[in-house]
Amino acid sequence: PQDDLYRVDARTGEVVALLTPGEGGAFAISPDSARVALVRGGQFDEGGVPVQDGDVRLYDLASGARTLLLNFSPVATGSPNRHYPLATWRDANTLIVPIPPPGVLFEDGPLAGITARAVVVLDRDNKVLYTQLVPEITQEPDYDSAVAALG
Repeated sequence: PQDDLYRVDARTGEVVALLTPGEGGAFAISPDSARVALVRGGQFDEGGVPVQDGDVRLYDLASGARTLLLNFSPVATGSPNRHYPLATWRDANTLIVPIPPPGVLFEDGPLAGITARAVVVLDRDNKVLYTQLVPEITQEPDYDSAVAALG
């Protein structure tokens, strides 16, 4: 299974699928264990044309409700593999998801063709709190300022 989310009862071993197969993504559980951030990478066809945007969604574990937070352009990886940005919870209400520029393309070696890094910080209402695009892949973004933007 790929991009699937299950609940397993540790006592009984019962397994319950929480999402339709393939509906999940990379997962991050909120600090209060009430929600799961689901980050799904976008997709390109065999010719390199984007065919599906990536997205960031929340799954409420109590109600099963799903909320779309944002869509983003697929990120080229130079392979058939999707890029799944890593979601990190700052607190129970703030999720940080750094999404790189969509035109990243690897041609020769592990970093060839990558020219920059980006950080975007959003609050739970999808309001952009902070953005930074650094000019070189070897330069780290100002993570302290990104975190400070959260207050």
